[in-house]
Amino acid sequence: PSDFRFRLRHLWRLIWCLPYWLLRRPRAMVEMAEALVNGSIPTVLNFFENLLGLGVALCWAGPWSARYRHLHAVWASGPGTVAWAVNRLTGIPYSLAGHAYDLFEGGGDGWLKWKLRGATFVRSSTKAGLRRWEQLGAGAPRHLIRRGLATLPQPWQGDPPRPPYRLLTVGRMVEKMGHAYLCAVLFELKRLGVSFQFQLVGDGPLRGETEARLERMGLLEEVELEGALPFGAVERCYASADLFIFSGVVARNGDRAGFPNAIAEAMAWGVPVAATPVGGVAEVIQDDLNGIVLTFDPCLDARRIASLLEDPAACARFSRAGREWIETHFRADRAMQELLRLINANS
Repeated sequence: PSDFRFRLRHLWRLIWCLPYWLLRRPRAMVEMAEALVNGSIPTVLNFFENLLGLGVALCWAGPWSARYRHLHAVWASGPGTVAWAVNRLTGIPYSLAGHAYDLFEGGGDGWLKWKLRGATFVRSSTKAGLRRWEQLGAGAPRHLIRRGLATLPQPWQGDPPRPPYRLLTVGRMVEKMGHAYLCAVLFELKRLGVSFQFQLVGDGPLRGETEARLERMGLLEEVELEGALPFGAVERCYASADLFIFSGVVARNGDRAGFPNAIAEAMAWGVPVAATPVGGVAEVIQDDLNGIVLTFDPCLDARRIASLLEDPAACARFSRAGREWIETHFRADRAMQELLRLINANS
């Protein structure tokens, strides 16, 4: 609910909510205890998200049962725990959405086995997510409802790419974003004699490691580490870019990108995209149709990027095709209408 903010001070309600629900819904409480004791712990963060979600549900299930007809959890982790537990206590129908974090990292959220039992439907924004729901045993109807952009910018209609080419990546500096591979591609581009300026927008725990790698490769003159920027500044980066590069990988803990908003934003601006086929990216970026699918071979990928930058017709074709895909498949208003239809049908 938009007017609800759970604070730690609200936990005092557990003093009386816990015995109240033990008396009113003992079977539901046993099921929650089973999840608490037998659920897996893929990460410490996930465990405490679920624990907090359980506390929220115990505190607020009563008031919500009189106010709402359906609960939809936009994440299957902590929010999913709230929706599931409120359902067990009050019978309010609920549904779940799953994303890369709660479906893949560490094998997925540790309590999904229990949360899936009573869900009326599950949603994913990628086909890869739907396949993962099936692997996890989701018996409820599974629906592909992509996310979307609330507004679409006027596509960039600048001059054809020319040296020094303006290359861009937007994303957090974490393992799944594949910055080590990205640096290797940039190194090969420089070795090929390609003149470029590269902007890396975003911050994170691997920033220092990435900067050190760039220094060792002699790339500091070509690369600008912008850090985290306000969205208006990021939009200016899109508006001036000749190519957007996504270098995502599957992290050692299983985490990966779904379909990053940054790729969608670049496509909306009409920026050609070169991307690795990870997660939901592979079902959107089609090689030589609306972008370049990278191969994880830095030498080969650098040569393909160089060839694209020297081909204004191909860049224009990818720009148009990318924008058309966004207009057809990645609109927030259409996604919301479809989600509301499903919620109303299952309330």
